Amino acid sequence: VGDNGSGQLGRGHSNDDDPDNRVPRPVTGFGLERITQIAAGFGHCAALTEGGKLLLWGWNAYGQCGTGTAGGNVLAATRCDSGALADADVRVVFVACGFAHTVALTSDGGVIAFGHNVCGQLGTGNNDRQPTPERLACAALDGVRIVGCAAGDYFTHLVSDDGRVFAMGRNHHGQLGTGDTTNVNTPTEIDAAHFGGAPVAAVACGNNHTMAITRGEGKLYCWGAGAYGR
Repeated sequence: VGDNGSGQLGRGHSNDDDPDNRVPRPVTGFGLERITQIAAGFGHCAALTEGGKLLLWGWNAYGQCGTGTAGGNVLAATRCDSGALADADVRVVFVACGFAHTVALTSDGGVIAFGHNVCGQLGTGNNDRQPTPERLACAALDGVRIVGCAAGDYFTHLVSDDGRVFAMGRNHHGQLGTGDTTNVNTPTEIDAAHFGGAPVAAVACGNNHTMAITRGEGKLYCWGAGAYGR
């Protein structure tokens, strides 16, 4: 329900004045596939099927719907099967949507990212948009298994199976947790000392701030923009 100016409600149109936009309606296009997880960005949405396939729809100005091209809107739930997701053996286990980028985790601990990248939020080492889903390959993640992720407006956090946190993208409010306000365009590990040396269980990102909980004691940590008492 809500804004549908980019087709983000998956109704097959982008009419923002349709009264149906104000009440819950089923999203079609999944066939008989069971949906196990969903994510929403600024103007695009993602759904993950039980079989590990990814469907996206909505605003696609930067290729965040993974169609292989940037521009226009995707008005109905559409299987993402381009680039790295064209391989039938790839199984997605988690998806996160930022302002205009998408990050998907695979069953083998890999990261697939696409969409807007103006601040390096895709971690590719550059700031070029990437409309085709591609696996993230870099020295920092060599041999690292990623099991969790979160996407903010223009930044991304990744969590490894041993509880380390890696950040990339916009950092003007210190939302990456690196101790400064410099953007980074490759995954950068956050010093574990900031979490008392404890492994991190999960992260969540807001507009310009981040939260994490640790394993065991379940302590909560927050950093980034502090306006409004967030």
